[in-house]
Amino acid sequence: MRTQHTLQNDLAILGIAAGVSLDIVKRTFRKLALKYHPDKGGDVKSFVLVQQAYERITAYGQTTPRPEHIRAMQQVINVRVNVWVNMGTTTASTTSGTW
Repeated sequence: MRTQHTLQNDLAILGIAAGVSLDIVKRTFRKLALKYHPDKGGDVKSFVLVQQAYERITAYGQTTPRPEHIRAMQQVINVRVNVWVNMGTTTASTTSGTW
């Protein structure tokens, strides 16, 4: 079974909430990369999963949609992440920032 790669899934893989800055995303990725890196005794599959999620998130962050599209996307992301958190499928960070 293939997993659908969405921004929400990628954020959940890194354990971060929607709306955090790309700097927070980068710091979180680095911590997880050290934790799961095969040379540090980590799991290869987990490392690859985290790395791919980070690459998709940063690629998404490099696009330049218009401001009204950004607000609409943030609202959708926030609603979906909040639903997941309330369902108990992920723990989201309470760190605030801008996407």
